[in-house]
Formats: sequence, C-alpha cells, structure tokens
Amino acid sequence: MEIWRHNICRKLVHIGCGITLAHINVPGAHLKAIIIAVAVISIIIFKTVPLRFGIKDDAGIIWYNLIVLLFAVFGLPLRVLLPVFIIDPVACIVGISTKSRKWCGNKTVYGTVAAGIASYFSLYYVRVQQHRILLSLVLPITEGIMRQHDNIGISVVVLLYYCAAQHFGWPTEKWKLMHHNSAYLSDIIRFILSSFKGFLDAVARMLASKLSHALLQL
Repeated sequence: MEIWRHNICRKLVHIGCGITLAHINVPGAHLKAIIIAVAVISIIIFKTVPLRFGIKDDAGIIWYNLIVLLFAVFGLPLRVLLPVFIIDPVACIVGISTKSRKWCGNKTVYGTVAAGIASYFSLYYVRVQQHRILLSLVLPITEGIMRQHDNIGISVVVLLYYCAAQHFGWPTEKWKLMHHNSAYLSDIIRFILSSFKGFLDAVARMLASKLSHALLQL
C-alpha cells in the first residue's frame, strides 16, 4: 500500500509539473534559466542521492528532466511534450489500480488502453485527424515496449511529428518560437528527418520481436 501511494503521488506530480510546463510553453529568459537549473539539479540528485519517491539512477525521472532541459535550451515549445507529461502517469495509475493482463513486462492491457485515450486528448495540437489517431496508437505501444525508457520514446515520436509538421506544412497549433533559436530549429528538423527512417525501422523490429514472442507463448 505504501509503494502504491508513492507511485500515485509521484505520477500526479509528474502530471502537475508537465501541465505547468506546457502552459508556459516557450519561457522567457528568466523563467528559462529557472527551468534549466531545476532540471539540471534534479538530474544530479537522482544520479547521486535520490528523493524518497525515486531510486538512484531512476531512468524515468532522469529522462523526463533531460528532455525538458533540451527543449528549454533549444527554445522548442514545451507544449509539444504534453503527451510525455500525461501518457506514462495515466498508464501507470490505471495499471496499478486495476486488475488486467500484462502484455509487455509490467505493462498492462488496461494501462495501455488508458494511455491511448490520454494520447488522443493530449495531442489536441495535431489538427490532422488521421495523424492524431495514428499517433494515439503509436504512442501507447511505444510507452509499453520502451518500459523504463518510455519518456524518451514518446518524446522522440512527438518531436519527429512536430518537426515533420513544420517541414511539410501540416496544420498544428501555431506556437511562437524564440527568434534567436530559429537556426537551431532548422538544424534539428533536418537532422531528425534524416534519421526518421532509421527510427521507424528500429520500432518495426522491436514490434516484430514482441509479436513473435507473444505468438510463441500462445
């Protein structure tokens, strides 16, 4: 019961911090410095002596802060990360609060379904309905197969989509970027799009491996 309470509290903090960051979106200079400082301090803490609700080298917390740190440094809109802030906590809370069959390690079917629903609503900024539905299917699967590294997996997917939307002109909510970071954004878009095929191939191989393993156990 104590572990259950800690997990729930941790995930609620995860959601609360994420919603706050998404509301800030593109911080000004002073707020940006604060966000960077908090992220760096959090990473250092969990690489040395963790807080009560985490463990040393906690991959989830470290990835969470590292992702926020990178977005803040490069002036990318934090609101793009809303699925990262919502999906994993929702999946975890539903997964540990209900009895459901596990399909990938400790990932439960109900938790993954909840992650899919959370994905759809947190992707409100995706204005192409087919893209939104597709991402709502891809993100919960990514959350499942990446396990403790789910935060980075979800981040890569949403960042790839954001960069592709900017490149191809797909309609999304318009966000004002810091003008001095526009060159960084262009470089990031070019680099990520050039890596897109490799990422998809890696995900396809992981899914094929999981599917093959599941079929062998039937």
